Amino acid sequence: MPITGETRHRIGFSITITLFAGIMRYYFWKRQLPVCYHAICSLIYQAVYFEWLLSIRKRFWQKRMRGALTTAAIMMIFWQILRTVKYAFVIGDALVDRYIWYCYYIPLILIPFAMFMASLTIGNSEEQDISKGWYILGVPIVFALAGILSNDLHQQAFWFYRGIDFWEEDYSYGIFWYFAIFIIVLSIIGILIMVFRTCIKRRFVRYVYRPVAVLILGLLYWINYAPFRHLSKTVIQRMYELPEMTCLILIAFWESLVFSHLIPSNQNDIELFRLCSIRGGLADSGFHVELAAAKEIEPTPKQLRRAFAKKRVSMNYGNALLQCQPVTGGYFYWIEDLTEINRLNRELEDTGDYLSEEHMMLNEKIKLEEKREHLAQQNRLYDMVAKSLKHKLDKLELLLQDLPKEEAEFQKQMEKAAILQAYVKRHSNLLLLGDNSPSIDSGELALSIGESLDYAALLGIVGGVQIDGGLSIPTNVLLFMYELFEEVLESAMPDVTAMYVTLRVEEQVIFYIEAVHPTRQFARKCEEEAEYLGGKIEVEYSEHTEYVTLSLPVEGGESG
Repeated sequence: MPITGETRHRIGFSITITLFAGIMRYYFWKRQLPVCYHAICSLIYQAVYFEWLLSIRKRFWQKRMRGALTTAAIMMIFWQILRTVKYAFVIGDALVDRYIWYCYYIPLILIPFAMFMASLTIGNSEEQDISKGWYILGVPIVFALAGILSNDLHQQAFWFYRGIDFWEEDYSYGIFWYFAIFIIVLSIIGILIMVFRTCIKRRFVRYVYRPVAVLILGLLYWINYAPFRHLSKTVIQRMYELPEMTCLILIAFWESLVFSHLIPSNQNDIELFRLCSIRGGLADSGFHVELAAAKEIEPTPKQLRRAFAKKRVSMNYGNALLQCQPVTGGYFYWIEDLTEINRLNRELEDTGDYLSEEHMMLNEKIKLEEKREHLAQQNRLYDMVAKSLKHKLDKLELLLQDLPKEEAEFQKQMEKAAILQAYVKRHSNLLLLGDNSPSIDSGELALSIGESLDYAALLGIVGGVQIDGGLSIPTNVLLFMYELFEEVLESAMPDVTAMYVTLRVEEQVIFYIEAVHPTRQFARKCEEEAEYLGGKIEVEYSEHTEYVTLSLPVEGGESG
C-alpha cells in the first residue's frame, strides 16, 4: 500500500523519539548521571503508544478490531506507568514495589490476548462479530491474574525461599506463573496461526516477508535477552528494556500486516476523495458541509436545502448546477459543470453577429465540424457501451428503483448494486480501451476482477485473483473472460462464500474460476460464445464447490 505524507510523518515521529529515548537511556546509564531518566523515557514511549492509539481509532473501520487494539494500546501505556511508578516514585517501599511487580502481569497477559482477539476479525465485514465462544478465554485469564495478584497469601505464583521480606533476592516460580506464561504463549501462537492462515487463504503470500521480518527481529532480541538477562547487557539491551521492546515489536508487527494488505485501513480515504475528480461532497443532517473535494466551492446550508427541494440552484455565476440527495446520516451533493455548455452558447451567439463576413463563417464552420465529429465519436462510444451493458444497466436500475425499507434488506440490495456498478464501470473502461487497440493487457483484467471482488467482500465473500500483467489478450477474449466471471459470480450469489480466479498460459490459455458454496450452478449460457472464440467451457461441481474452466487457443497471447 502506498505511504502517504501523513503516514510518513507518523512513522518518522515514532522512530525518531524511540531512538532518542534509547540513546538518552544509554547515555545517562553510561555517565551515571543523577537524572531520573525512567520517567522521561516512559513519557516518550507513552507518546508513541498514545499516537498509535489515536491512529487505531482513526484508521481501522472494523469495530471489534478497533476495540481489541485499543485495549492493547491502553495496556501498553498502563505498563509504562507501572514501571515509572516503580523506578521513580516508590523506591524503598517494598510492599508497593512488590505489588507493582505483580501488576506487570496484567498488561503482560492482556496485550497478546487483545491482539489475538483482533486477529480473529481479520477478513470479517464491519458488523460481523467473532464467535461468542472465544470470550470464554477470559475466565482462565482472570483466574491467572487473581492468582498472581494474591501471591502474598499463598505464594503459588512466586515462592520466596527466605520469606516475603527477601522477595527480590531469591525466589522460584509456581503454578500460577506457569499458567500465565502458557496463556501468553498460546495467545502469540494463536495470533501467528490466524494471521498466516489468512495470508495463505487470501493469496497474499508474496507480502508475508514483512511481518516475518518483524518477527525475526523480535526473536533475535528475545533470544539474546532471555538466557543472559542476569549478565552484562548489550548496548541494545541497555537502550531498550524488554517491556518497551516487546510493545514496539508488537506495534511494528501489526503495522506490517496493514502494509501487507491483510488488514484494510481507511487512512487514505479522505485524501482519495479530496483528490478525485468528483465535484461534490458530504453534508450532515443539518446541511452543513463536512467533506468536500479539493478546490471545490462549498455550498451554504440554504443552497443545499433548495437543491434538496428540487429547486434549481446556480453557483459560480451560473456556470454550475447544484444537486443534492439524502444518504445515511446526511446528504451527498454534487455540482454539474455548465461551463462548457454556457461557453458554447455564448460562442454561438457571438457567431451570429459575424455571419456576414465570409472568413468568419468558414472558421466557425470548421470549429463546429470538429466539435460535431468529436461529439459523434463520443456518442458512438456511449452507444457501444450502452448496447453492451443494457441488460446489466436494466438490472441495476431495477435494484435501485425498488429499495426495501428494512435496513438489512436495504444494505444487501445496495451491496448487490455496488457489485453491478463495479462491473458496469470496469466493463465500460475495457470497451473504451479496446476501441483504440485490438488487444488489452491482462493487468487490466486483473484490476477489473479485483475491484469486483472488493465489492463482493461487502457481502462477506472472500476473494482472490492471480493474473499476471504483461500478457496481450485480444479485446473480445478479455471482455468475454470478464463477462464469464460476472455471470459465475451472480449465479453463485447470495450464498457463495469465496471466489478465486486464475489466468495461466500453458499449451492453452486457461481461465479458471472457483466458487465455494454457490447458490446455484453456473448456467453455462456462455458456451456458444466460447466456441465462437475457438475455446470451450468446462463446469465441475464437487464438495459444495463449483469449478468453471475456460480453455482457449494461444493466439495473440505473447508477452507485451
